[in-house]
Amino acid sequence: MQKKSLPIVALLLSIIWCSSSLADMRPRLKNRVGIPPFQVLKEILNTNYTDTKTAAHFGRDDTPLLTWLVDADPRIYSRLITSSENIYEVHNLGNQLSSSLATVDYGIRHLHTPLLLITGNGDSEAIRLFSEGYDDLEQSIRLALDHLHIPLAHEAAVIVKKETKQDKEMRLVEANVDYQVALASKRYSQRIKAGRLVVVGSILDLNNHYGTGKNRLRIINVNGEKDEAKLKKNRLFRQLAPKMLKMVGREKKTR
Repeated sequence: MQKKSLPIVALLLSIIWCSSSLADMRPRLKNRVGIPPFQVLKEILNTNYTDTKTAAHFGRDDTPLLTWLVDADPRIYSRLITSSENIYEVHNLGNQLSSSLATVDYGIRHLHTPLLLITGNGDSEAIRLFSEGYDDLEQSIRLALDHLHIPLAHEAAVIVKKETKQDKEMRLVEANVDYQVALASKRYSQRIKAGRLVVVGSILDLNNHYGTGKNRLRIINVNGEKDEAKLKKNRLFRQLAPKMLKMVGREKKTR
């Protein structure tokens, strides 16, 4: 019996040795230098503002421009923010970091993207379901939306005088983006301190809440900074034209 087991042991050792050898032969991702974050943001905002298809494209072998954490809304697609195809997209309900943690980690720590763009959006079905109730939905969706209780339960209970339904929804969208940026800034703090990553919170204004046009992208948070005056002075926006600075901050629509 012992003699018969020897060939089996030898075969297993051979398989293990071959597997480890093949693993060593696999190509390894290199620690490549990415495009500076301010240049990425300039490309994003210029493309979104002008809605052209003439912006420069980046090769597929290059480090992706950014990791884009965005809602699963089918109306949201990369052409709304950039003409480049070289971006790493992560979609889930409510643009939540915890729902796609491994996927975002891969983009930041292995693809070495210099920018993590977290984008909420107006007319958000995920936020609407959370605020109006979702008990009748599938368990998988309920579990995903349950995570919104931490950033939004208190905010949803706040009563603001003369606040419209749309205003409240956008207040919740902003609060969720701020929370996700805070989580990401803490998780990737070492990369941020080393100047290898910038975490940016933004809103795609699908319903023209801010009064600057539908589908405009607004930057409302950078590495946890939410103050509009400070954001506009951030070095990330130093190359933006003055009219583009209107897309920075969360100023409300003039009534």
